[in-house]
Amino acid sequence: SAATVAQAVALLNLRTLAMPDNATAMGQLEAGSVNLQVAQGVADVADFYRSLLSDQGWQEAEGGYVDDTTAALYFTKDGFAVSLSAGDMGDGSSTVSLLHHGNINPSTLPQTTDAETGFAAPNMLMYFSPTSVADVARFVRTELADRGWHEYTRPNTATADDPNSQTFSFIQSGLELTAFISTAPAQDNKTAVQYTMLLLPLDMPLEPEAAAVEFDKSQPYLNYRTPTALDAVVEFYRQEMADLGWEELTDVAVETPKQTSLTFANPTEETAMQLLLTSDDNQTVVTLGAGLAAPMAEGEDEVESDGLEAEAGSSDTPSLETEEMPTGVIPAAPLPVDAANIKFDPDLGELTFTSDTDLAGLTEFYRQEMTDLGWEEDTFFAMESESFTSLDFAQGDETVSYTAFDMAGDIEVTLDLSSAPSLTGLSVEDTSDDTGIATEPPADAPTFTVNDWPTPPDATEVKLSGETLSYKVSMPLADLAEFYRPTFEMMDLGASCLDDAADYTSLSCSSGNGNVMLNFFAYEGFEDTEVEIDFTNYNYPVESDSSGGDSGELTAEMKDDLPLPSDNTGYSSEGSEFSRKLVVTSPSDTPTLLEFYRAELPALGWQEEDSSVDGDTTTVTFSGSNGNLFLTLTPSGSETEIGLASKDAAAAEAAGVLPPAEQARLFLVNLSEEELTVTVNDQEFNLAVGAGQDSPDTAPNLDLPPGSYTVSLTVGGQSLSDSVKVGPNEAWGLLLDAEGVLPLQIY
Repeated sequence: SAATVAQAVALLNLRTLAMPDNATAMGQLEAGSVNLQVAQGVADVADFYRSLLSDQGWQEAEGGYVDDTTAALYFTKDGFAVSLSAGDMGDGSSTVSLLHHGNINPSTLPQTTDAETGFAAPNMLMYFSPTSVADVARFVRTELADRGWHEYTRPNTATADDPNSQTFSFIQSGLELTAFISTAPAQDNKTAVQYTMLLLPLDMPLEPEAAAVEFDKSQPYLNYRTPTALDAVVEFYRQEMADLGWEELTDVAVETPKQTSLTFANPTEETAMQLLLTSDDNQTVVTLGAGLAAPMAEGEDEVESDGLEAEAGSSDTPSLETEEMPTGVIPAAPLPVDAANIKFDPDLGELTFTSDTDLAGLTEFYRQEMTDLGWEEDTFFAMESESFTSLDFAQGDETVSYTAFDMAGDIEVTLDLSSAPSLTGLSVEDTSDDTGIATEPPADAPTFTVNDWPTPPDATEVKLSGETLSYKVSMPLADLAEFYRPTFEMMDLGASCLDDAADYTSLSCSSGNGNVMLNFFAYEGFEDTEVEIDFTNYNYPVESDSSGGDSGELTAEMKDDLPLPSDNTGYSSEGSEFSRKLVVTSPSDTPTLLEFYRAELPALGWQEEDSSVDGDTTTVTFSGSNGNLFLTLTPSGSETEIGLASKDAAAAEAAGVLPPAEQARLFLVNLSEEELTVTVNDQEFNLAVGAGQDSPDTAPNLDLPPGSYTVSLTVGGQSLSDSVKVGPNEAWGLLLDAEGVLPLQIY
C-alpha cells in the first residue's frame, strides 16, 4: 500500500536536505519537492547529490544520465524512490529539481494483457496497447479503484471530452498518481499509458468509502462524500490524524447531531487544518482544509413562527466563528431551525446559509420575524418571483437586506447586515473599506478567475485580456452549451440559460452570486462559433495591466504546457497537435523575461540550443523530447510581446504531415457535398466527397517550394480561385467548399 507523507519524510525530507553552495530556492520548499537555482554546472550538481544521497544509504538506479547540459538521476532506498533533474542555464549555473516519488513502483501498476513496455523508471512507466483509449481508460480506473486508489478532480475545473486523450488523478495515503492515456501516432496509433507518482505536501486521510472526491494539494483542500455515519467518520479522523502526528484542539471543537467541526495542529509542519463534517441524505459530507467555517452550535434561543422556528444567536455562543470574526460576536438575526452551511463574513457584514424550506414559506418567515423584532419592510423595493426574492427592512438608521434564490430545491439566503450594527455587534466602520487598507478575502470565498474557464481543444484565435476570454471554435451552439455546463454548475452560476441552446443561433448568459459576475456570449456563424466570456471575481480580480516588471519575482502560469509570466496581460493561442503558437504580452522587459524563461523551460525538459538578436527582437531556440521550441521577445510600446512557437517534428513525420526539407506540403480537404476539381500549381486533383476529412492519410497532398500559389476549384458549375502563401518546412490544410478556400496551418 502507499506510504504516508510522514513515513516518506522519516526516510528523506527534501525540505531539510542539504543544498549545494550558492543554491537559491525557486518557490516553496516542500518535503517531497524542491526546485533550486545553483551557481554550479550540471555535472558538479549531480556529483554533489550522488555523494550526499549515497552517504544516507540511497542507491543510484539504472536509467539515469549526466552530460554537459542536462542530468536525470534516480535513487532508491527501502522501496522508496527520488529523482533529480538538472539543466544548464547557459551562464555557468543550473536549475535543479528534486522529487520524492514514494514507495509504489510504477511498473507494478495495472497494465493491459496486451501491454508493450516503452519506458520504465522508478518515477514513471509508459506502455503501449492496441486497445482503444476509452477501453484502456476504463480498465485503468477500475483496476486502480480496486487497489485502493481514490480518483479525484480539482475544485472549480472542467475537462473537455477528448476521445484521443484522457488524464486521471488519484490519491492514496500520501501519494498522488497521474495516469495520462492518449493515442500515440508514432506507435501506429496505439494507446499510450503513462503513470507518474509524486509525494503529497501533507497527509490528508480519506475514509475508505470516499466517493466524489475533490482535492487540491496547493491549498490544501479535500472534499468528498461517504455512506459512513458522521460519528464513525469523526472517530476515523481523530485516530488517523493522531497517528500522523496531528494534535486536536479540543477547546474549539463544535459537535452537533448533523454537523461537526474539529481543528488539528501539526507542530512539525507549523500548520493547522479544520475538518468539517455534515450529515446529508444518509451520507456524510467531509471537508478537510484550512480556513473552513465552523457549523452552528446547539443552544440558541428558539421562537416559533408559522411552523418555523427562529434561532437568534447570543454573544457568548461560539458558532459562526471565522478567522476574521472578533471572538464572541454573533449576528442576532433570526434563522430558521433548518438553516445549514451558516457562515458570517464580518468584513462584508453578510450572513449566508441554505434552507430546505420552500421560498414562499421562508420569505413569510422573515417578514413575520423582522416585524416582531421591530423592523419595518420597505415594500417599494420588494421583488418576488418563483425562484428569487429580495426584501429590505429598516429600523431607525439601520437597514437589513434579505435575498433568497431557489437553486433546484435548496434555498440560498444572504442577509446583508452591514448597516445593522445592533444585530452584528459591529460598527458600520468595522465593515467599511474606507480606511484604504486592503482586507483579505473571506476564507470560503471562491478563488476561481477567468483563467479557470476551459476552452475546447480545437479552439482557435484564443485571446485572454484582463478578465475577458474570447475565441472561435467549430462547434455547434448546443455542444458548446453542454461543454460549459459543468463549469457553470461548479461555479454556482446556474445553468438554465444553456438548456435551449439548440433552438437558437446565439446564446447570452448573465449571472452572479455575490462573489463573481459572468457575462457569457456565443454566436454560431456559418463556419465558426464565436465565444466571449467576461468573468469577474470580486475577491480575486485579474489585473489587465501593470506598472512594470519590477513589482516582484515572476512565477509561472501554465498554458498549453508552456510557462507564462505571472504578470502577463493577455495571450492568444493557435495551432494543431503538431505545432502551436502562443503570443503573450507582459510589462516586464526583455532581460527579465529572458531570465524567466531560461529558468522555467529547462525545468520542463527544454534545452537551450541557440540565441540571436535581430534589431529589437531576441530569439532563443530550445530542443526537447517533443521537437523544437522558439522563443521570441520583442518590445511593443510599454510591454514586451512574447512568442512561443513549438513544433513536434517526430509526431508530424509519424502522421505523414512533415514535408521534405525546405519544402511546403499542402493537404486538400473537401468539405462540400459534391466532388471537386482543384488545380494547384498546374496540378489537377479530383476530390471525392469527404476527402481528407478523417485524417491526413485520406487527403491528396503535394509538396511545393516556398512561395505564393493560386488555388482554383470548380464547384456547382462555378469556378472559384484563391491564393495561399506557404513557407519552408510548413504544412497546410486547404479546406475547400462552395465558399472557396480556407487555409489552415497544421505544421
